Amino acid sequence: MDNSFVLAQNGRSNACIVTDTTSGALGHFAARELQHFISACTGARLPIAGDVPTGRKGIILAVSPATFDDGANGEALRVNIREDAVYITGSGERGLLYGAYAFLERCLGVRFLTAEKSVTPHADEVLLQIGRFEDKPALRYRIEPYKCVRDPRIQARLRINMGQSDFSGASAPLAGIGRAYPFSYGHSIGQIVPDALFTKHPEYFPLINGKREAGPGHQRCLTNPEVKKLAIDWVTERLRQNPGQKLIAVGQNDTDAYNPFNCQCPACRALDEREGTPMGSLLSFVNDVAEAIEPEFPDVTVTTLAYRYTRRAPKTIRPRHNVAIILCSIECCFSHPLEARCGADYQDGANGTIGNEAFISDLEQWSAISDRLIIWDYIVNFAHYLAPHPNFDVLAQNMRFFAAHKACGIYPEGVHDVLGADMEDLRAYVVSRLMWNPNLDAWTEAEEFLNGLIGAAAQPVLRAMKRLHAHVKQDHIHLSTYRRPDEVMFPRDLLDAMRADLDEAAALAGDARPAVEKMIMSLRYVELIVYGGTKPADEKRALMQTFLNDMQAFGITGIHEGGAGAEAAAKRLEQLLSDC
Repeated sequence: MDNSFVLAQNGRSNACIVTDTTSGALGHFAARELQHFISACTGARLPIAGDVPTGRKGIILAVSPATFDDGANGEALRVNIREDAVYITGSGERGLLYGAYAFLERCLGVRFLTAEKSVTPHADEVLLQIGRFEDKPALRYRIEPYKCVRDPRIQARLRINMGQSDFSGASAPLAGIGRAYPFSYGHSIGQIVPDALFTKHPEYFPLINGKREAGPGHQRCLTNPEVKKLAIDWVTERLRQNPGQKLIAVGQNDTDAYNPFNCQCPACRALDEREGTPMGSLLSFVNDVAEAIEPEFPDVTVTTLAYRYTRRAPKTIRPRHNVAIILCSIECCFSHPLEARCGADYQDGANGTIGNEAFISDLEQWSAISDRLIIWDYIVNFAHYLAPHPNFDVLAQNMRFFAAHKACGIYPEGVHDVLGADMEDLRAYVVSRLMWNPNLDAWTEAEEFLNGLIGAAAQPVLRAMKRLHAHVKQDHIHLSTYRRPDEVMFPRDLLDAMRADLDEAAALAGDARPAVEKMIMSLRYVELIVYGGTKPADEKRALMQTFLNDMQAFGITGIHEGGAGAEAAAKRLEQLLSDC
């Protein structure tokens, strides 16, 4: 036992968990997490105290910013294991909490898979090797990728620090644990200037072809001083209602690639033409709002989207120091890593021309002029949530590419509005781990997750996944955010081989069989919409109804963006099958 810290033997421990006055609410939560998971791994329930009692050893939690060279905004951590004590220290409360999780992962082998499932290896004797380690996140803003990780506890355990956690009801005491930065980074101009104002104030709305217009996707007249005042008032009111909020969005309305509906009045047009991009009028507007609110809210960052028609950086206007640019990659190909500069250049309906060269050029320009660059990335097929999405080969490479271009945050947008999408828990786990450390390998993380979730069934599931990825790579198939599954991506022989793999996994899964059967739903979805349309009408309807019934049984609440609920799923399937 020399040169080790004896944590537990035969279900007993001489250690206790110690918090001090620096620990704060997150430190006390960290103590309870340590107590719970150490007990699960060793059988010993360590007491929590304010000091180390005589005759005991301590796991001592403390916040000590002065001991860190911290560019991590209070999220850096250090674990120092000595024979007489374990010291878990954070540069802030959140760093302390993350230090507790790092200790559990590195020293006890704990893995936090989902809100309900963690891996807690049991050992009768746990001796901790003397030594220390430090860590801090590669990205400041790590944004919730899926609805399935909206529970604040799993957000904390996966080091997600920005999202839409629900803190009402029973979860209210967990406020602040799952997120450091409230969710506010999207389309907001329609809330700032509602369509209801059009009748009385058409001048607030875009001038298009000589006429003021309002409607879905329409922007606003950003050089109108009254619109600017409305934005300043809107931001001010919300920040006053939400003390402590550090980011707030002043962004364009959502739109497709062909109809931006931005204002063409002489003032807006002149600004955009001077800057070589419609981002000229938008960023000028956002800068003015950020300048106006800064005296009252000096620590707040105003975010805006560089999205579709505003993606290109302006020639001369620069983001203020309290403005963050959120650059969106929606037009990219996601089966090839960005650094490979895939020249896909194919049409994807309302998504426009797909390719990576233009996005990389825009990323390089923004990286050169912005110190607060956040990437809004896309990691699912929004038109087909259940379809297998073969992008694991690019997840880590793209994350590293963004970090190398000075991104300070990532929003890897997965399925934000429904539950039950293609391997959502696995994907949320992998991308969350990569946001903290982009140097990890996505496939290694996926294998670790599957081993913990479904045990012996993991290898055939991985084999099915890799079959699809190998096919996409070999045939140089491009992957967009709205691509309809077809026989090119899912030839019949490939689907049959993948189904055989997953059937093998189901036979091996034991108690985890429902998890594998839920994965099989993704293949059934592709089989239905790619090959089901050729079947007789009665058989087609029966297949569709069986699929809808199984969706409900597995808790799958939608199959495409904006389509939550059984009625929307049924309507969508009918449309897809009629289009075959």
